[in-house]
Amino acid sequence: MIALAPMEKISMFRSFLIGVASFGITSVMILGSGLQGSSLLG
Repeated sequence: MIALAPMEKISMFRSFLIGVASFGITSVMILGSGLQGSSLLG
């Protein structure tokens, strides 16, 4: 395990959170558009 400086840990954690948030928003948008399409078809 590499010892990181606190600032490096914070920046890594922040970029990880940003990635997770963007992935979640994208998946929610995809699911939402799919649900809208199916409801329009149904």
